[in-house]
Amino acid sequence: MIYALAKKMLSPLLRLHFHLTRTRKKAGHRGLSFPDRVLLEDVILPYLAVQPHLKDVLFIGCEWYTAWYRNVYFKDKNFTTIEIDPVLAKFGSPQAHITDGIQHLDKYMQPAGFDLIIYNGVFGWGVNSRKDAEDAFRQIRKALRPGGLLLFGWDDIPERKPFDVLTESEELKHFAAYHFPPLNTAAHRVTEDGFRHTYNFYALPVQRETL
Repeated sequence: MIYALAKKMLSPLLRLHFHLTRTRKKAGHRGLSFPDRVLLEDVILPYLAVQPHLKDVLFIGCEWYTAWYRNVYFKDKNFTTIEIDPVLAKFGSPQAHITDGIQHLDKYMQPAGFDLIIYNGVFGWGVNSRKDAEDAFRQIRKALRPGGLLLFGWDDIPERKPFDVLTESEELKHFAAYHFPPLNTAAHRVTEDGFRHTYNFYALPVQRETL
């Protein structure tokens, strides 16, 4: 009984500690304060949001800290979200939301329907096998228009890396590295914490291959 009471008291304290030390206010909304998320929200998304040719956007994976992305960054875009967990659907886009895994995207969308696909924090956090990862990249390749952009964010640590994705993925070989102007690179690793979160920027070649 004492243990149960202590557990009940500890849980709110842990939540409060997380709220105070691992979150921040951004554009009037509560978000995460991890370095990779700050870079995403302060540099990467603002740049992508103002590119006029990126009109149709797919965002893969939803959580409470991504619920405001549409209104802040993509309110003038056609913004679609996909998330496998139905409980998290409430954090998806009110414009268009799909409750399923990215591996099954073609059940809901026509090929070449997006100019930008954001695939961040899902590889190794749900897409946990080589097969699922390759299926996900294949679906992304089908869904992007020629010249469309892919933002791939992932943790380069053993426990969150099902395989050496950059060198071993056959599907990624169909994409070309895209030089992202604000960071002056096509790949950027966040070194301020132990997650080694890495952002890779890709473009689908205009000469589209047969799938």
